[in-house]
Formats: sequence, structure tokens, C-alpha cells
Amino acid sequence: MLGRLDDQLARLCQQILIKRETLQIYQEVINIRKRLEYPPHTRYPYCPMIPTGIIREAVVF
Repeated sequence: MLGRLDDQLARLCQQILIKRETLQIYQEVINIRKRLEYPPHTRYPYCPMIPTGIIREAVVF
């Protein structure tokens, strides 16, 4: 009986470690996305990716 409980506890600990690592990776991805969405605070005003003076037209093939 103790051997079976030890095996279950070992599997549970391994699953917890895997889920913790997955959560850390997920949080890093979220932080990277946040940094890409919002520019860092600087002394200069925010510059949009596409200037307002440029008119984009659809490409016809």
C-alpha cells in the first residue's frame, strides 16, 4: 500500500513540476506580448507603426 502511495505522490509531484514550468513559459509569452503591444515609456511621444499620412491601397494581382 505504501509503495502505491509513493508512486502516486511521485507522479503528482512530476505533474506539478511540468505544470509550473508550463505556467512560467506562458507568463513569459504574455509579458513579451505586452512589451510588443505597448512601447516603453520615453521622453518622446508614441509613434504609430503606420503614419497617418500614408494611404494603404490593396494590391491587385
